[in-house]
Amino acid sequence: MEIALLAGKDKRISNSELASSLWPLFDKPLREVIIKETQLAAIPRTADECAKFLKWLSDNKTYLYFHPVSRQFGLDQAARDHAVNSRDYRVKNPWGDHEGPKNPDVQKPTM
Repeated sequence: MEIALLAGKDKRISNSELASSLWPLFDKPLREVIIKETQLAAIPRTADECAKFLKWLSDNKTYLYFHPVSRQFGLDQAARDHAVNSRDYRVKNPWGDHEGPKNPDVQKPTM
């Protein structure tokens, strides 16, 4: 699978380039879940690892949230456990003051 991006002209990027670009956007707990569930050793690098990672991302994208401080994505495990996308789940079950995107203890990542 390749994704075409428009940047003045069409440019194709490989799954490996896509995976390595997306990986830093996920918080450490989310990366650990992905590694465990896809049986990756670490950052996806091979074609097979990238395919597993991108499939996991496609299957779980509706359970992700964005944290405004860390500027990274996290996993809404409660929504996932109930098989309801995060947006709909949080209408009836709002985030607590120290949960998900409201967690004040989250720090900006150091890269």
